[in-house]
Amino acid sequence: MKAKHTTRQALVFNVLSILIVISMLIAGSGNTPVSAKTPSQPLNPAPVNLEKAATQCFGETGTASFSPWTGKAGFVGASPANPIQNPAKGLQAASPEEAARGYLSECGSFFGLKDQASELTLQKQRSTEDGRTVVRFQQYYQGIPVVGGELLMQLTADNNVILVNGNLMPAAKLDPQPTLDAAAARQSALQLVAEKYGLGVDALTSSEPALWVYSPALIENRGGAPSLVWRMEIRPVELAPIRQLVLINAHDGSVVLDINQVDTAMNRLTHTAGNGTTRPGTLVCDETDPTCSAGDADAKAAHAYSEDTYQFYANNHGRDSIDNAGMSLISTVHYSVNYCNAFWDGTQMTYGDGCDIVVDDVVSHEMTHGVTEYESGLVYAYHPGAINESFSDIWGEFVDLTNGAGNDDPSVRWLMGEDVMVSGVSSPIRDMQDPTTFGDPDRMGSPLYYDGFGDNGGVHWNSGVGNKAAYLIVDGDTFNGYTVTGIGITKAAKIYYEAQTNILVSSSNYLALRNALNQACTNLTGTSGITAADCVEVNEATLATEMNLVAGAPSNDPFAGATAISTTPYVNNQDISGATTAGDDPGFSCTGGQMANTVWYAYTPSAAGTLAVSTTGSTYDTVVGIYTGASPATLTEAACNDDISFPSNVLSAVSTPVSAGTTYYILVGAWYSGVNLQINVSFTSALTPRIIAPKGSISDRTPTYKWSKVTGATQYRYQVYRGTNLVYSRTVASSACSGSVCTDTPTTVLGYNTYRWRVQAKVGGVWQPYSAKKPFTVVGPFSDTFTDNANGWTPLNGTWTVAGGNYRATGIASNMVTSAHVGNYATFTYEARMKRTGDCDGCVNSIYFRGAPTPLTSINNWDTGFRFSYTNNGWFNFLYYEGGSYYILVDWNTFSGIVNGGFNRLKVAANGTSIKLYINNTLIISGTATGFNPSGQVGLGFYSSSVGSTEKFYVDSASLNLTGLPFTAGDETAEKHFTLTRETMIPYEGDPNVAP
Repeated sequence: MKAKHTTRQALVFNVLSILIVISMLIAGSGNTPVSAKTPSQPLNPAPVNLEKAATQCFGETGTASFSPWTGKAGFVGASPANPIQNPAKGLQAASPEEAARGYLSECGSFFGLKDQASELTLQKQRSTEDGRTVVRFQQYYQGIPVVGGELLMQLTADNNVILVNGNLMPAAKLDPQPTLDAAAARQSALQLVAEKYGLGVDALTSSEPALWVYSPALIENRGGAPSLVWRMEIRPVELAPIRQLVLINAHDGSVVLDINQVDTAMNRLTHTAGNGTTRPGTLVCDETDPTCSAGDADAKAAHAYSEDTYQFYANNHGRDSIDNAGMSLISTVHYSVNYCNAFWDGTQMTYGDGCDIVVDDVVSHEMTHGVTEYESGLVYAYHPGAINESFSDIWGEFVDLTNGAGNDDPSVRWLMGEDVMVSGVSSPIRDMQDPTTFGDPDRMGSPLYYDGFGDNGGVHWNSGVGNKAAYLIVDGDTFNGYTVTGIGITKAAKIYYEAQTNILVSSSNYLALRNALNQACTNLTGTSGITAADCVEVNEATLATEMNLVAGAPSNDPFAGATAISTTPYVNNQDISGATTAGDDPGFSCTGGQMANTVWYAYTPSAAGTLAVSTTGSTYDTVVGIYTGASPATLTEAACNDDISFPSNVLSAVSTPVSAGTTYYILVGAWYSGVNLQINVSFTSALTPRIIAPKGSISDRTPTYKWSKVTGATQYRYQVYRGTNLVYSRTVASSACSGSVCTDTPTTVLGYNTYRWRVQAKVGGVWQPYSAKKPFTVVGPFSDTFTDNANGWTPLNGTWTVAGGNYRATGIASNMVTSAHVGNYATFTYEARMKRTGDCDGCVNSIYFRGAPTPLTSINNWDTGFRFSYTNNGWFNFLYYEGGSYYILVDWNTFSGIVNGGFNRLKVAANGTSIKLYINNTLIISGTATGFNPSGQVGLGFYSSSVGSTEKFYVDSASLNLTGLPFTAGDETAEKHFTLTRETMIPYEGDPNVAP
């Protein structure tokens, strides 16, 4: 191992060397030895030279950890049977709060306190069944509360200390007097959220702005100066999945934090919204109808599974509902149209109607968000948010695996949402046994771990770390060098509940979760069958998932720790800025020297072929080398590349022939940093076919599969997957090949989904390695709310992004900005809800249909097709485009129902040659067009004025059904009616992109 000494590590080392060498706590009572097995990391190295004050505050057998960001203690724990003796004397008969404050008066400096009496306010207090008391404090700075600044203590019956846990803002100098008033901050927050979700300010309401102090060290686990903020929660007037926590800097008005606290999954009150958005909606059943006999399948499921969750919490934890005070369990089903999601909004559970989503683990997931809100209050962002999300998955699976409902087959045992059906296909969203299946990290050092600002700091993705730990604790497995023996759901649930309710605080990170789980197990040893040996397993699971590695260099920094690549293609998004370069690392021949930051990978191909490595994404230069050899001293370079210009933002790229069974070491280096660096590794076997088609987006539901012929192959086998599920596997003879290409067309009809397929050849009686899986999407009816992404949409001109629930584009002066949903359609109903802002009220917003996008060679980007347009100042028209010219179907007209600057819904229904067009659900145009393009793609667009590029375009929903609306005799009463053939086309004179 090479020496490392990063700034963060130096900070931790200095704190430890000055204060104390902390011993790890033996799991169990007193000094009872652990007999079940020897842990991979000793739980109790002998204490050495404990400094007197630290001994008093932390106990001679206590466990402590320090924050790398504040340098202060964040956790101290001991066994309830051998607690830390309270250094404040004479408090045996005092109140728990007085005893806790007495301890902090003596020891508060270790946690960052100067004067606990003025800095801490009692938040809440509870007693446990075994006689412990839990006291939770809120930190204040000059009378102003600190976001995430909390300290929780557990005390014995005689007021000695079992644990201290939390985060406190470091000492700071901050002007507590705001220069921005509350009204201005409220208006700024309302405008921010209105812009984010495409709503009017009058559609939102704000809580009363309150002064708080925010420190990024507590929530985001990063350095940065604290700031005085106005804290508000913005909600919609009409209920929707929005609870936006907004922090506005009270001095300069900047946005400090902006997150949606809604997760987008006994007295029961089950309602239906009837495909509307008014909640809770119409009451369907309550406790007088325990089976919800009056409801449909969704209502019955919501009613039943909310009871399952209630009973699990009641039977295992003695908890009375979400708030532990008998809170009514309010559920609403059939929310909105084509809305495939579920959420907890602080009051009730809501389930959309776009898929079969009312299943047991989803219901329990959403209810657990409520439990978290009432207990630890984990902030829904960064580490706390990932733990929040993981807790919901964990209890979701605890209920799922014990209620006897749904699919509990071992193959889906740890899938989150395995019973969710989208278009009749099982569509789980996470795999707790192997989070990497869905691109989520299974350990802190995983290359999949997300370290950015998206998804509230990666709350859904990074929940994989907590999910993997829960799987290991319950079922056990060998992972990352640790072998964990499972302790079962009952004991695991007890431990997690103790951590959730009595240890964690709102700003807890994964290191705090590790401490909390270990301490919870220690607290509960001797109850519910929990033993000291179980606590060894819990500790092993937290080490296997690297919860102790909150900061530091990448795990693949040294040559000896090279990340093993088992399957290709392999993609690793990694920040290597903390990595170092060992003295024995080789110098790159293509640079003549070493790099400042380097990481290692290793790959051993099972067959001869070609190994290719590239880097993308970073703003810094990178170098890639491939080597053979068993140690740095014996390496031989096989390939090297330094910053040669490549297309598609490739920074460096190498490829080299490789042999079967030989290990190849890949060294990736950066001159200065490696932030946002993506490493791409692929392998192509000499006997592996090359995939030709299908790939990308297709509309054929029985596609023909094509691949390259392999010399000497007698058979081929290809497999098609939907997620992790095998759709079908087919074996064909070499007679399927003609020339250099092999083809096969199965009769199995595919759904409108994304698939991946691979192919292998049988040569010499042996099946050779599969090709890498190639994705393709069968595009059909869709419904996009653009809350997460714009999958399936292809930007044709301009820059398009997804943010705040909208698909957005910014105008290009004198140019059309367009985007298309790839797929050919004839009979359909297509609609999109859109708006624009900017300096050109007369410029068009449009939807396109039955068109074909071209390369970006013209401002219109369509070879052929229809265009239905409107302008903010109330005009609309309907044109046909072909061969570079527009033709009139309906010339410019006005319509008073167009909302200027707000959202307008455009809808097209096409049945054969008949076409109907609507604005805000009012029929505007109807008619017949024969001899034109009978099918094609659908798209969006708007035209920016020549004045500038200030326009912005927003689309918050777009949907397509392959059944067009009926065309009836009364449709000729529309605002405009047309009958058009190719022979009667009239060319359009003038600018079709601006109203007259």
